Amino acid sequence: GHRTMAEAGVVHHTEVVEKLAEEEAGGATKEEIEIRERALAALTPLQQERMRKDHLDTLIIVRGYQTYKPRLDETIKYFKKIAEWREESKYQEFLAAKLPHFDEFHRRWPNNVYGT
Repeated sequence: GHRTMAEAGVVHHTEVVEKLAEEEAGGATKEEIEIRERALAALTPLQQERMRKDHLDTLIIVRGYQTYKPRLDETIKYFKKIAEWREESKYQEFLAAKLPHFDEFHRRWPNNVYGT
């Protein structure tokens, strides 16, 4: 028979993602941390609160604009744009909500991860 991921003893997806995120975020340079803090300081208090919840997310943004010149100014500009878009699109609410028919979908089309 078919076994579920839990029955197969597979590590839960979020645990794997969190472990990888922790490893990647742990490698932040002093310069990246400084740019991140300066960019966060340019946001509204609510935007700062939301963005600070995910260190890796903000680090990815800093790294994503590392080739833009002048780096600090451009990173701050895009931090603001990203934070504003997330507010306007209600990004946080969307990610936290289950899509309609979520349970039915997964009951009908179970998905499994195999491998080591």
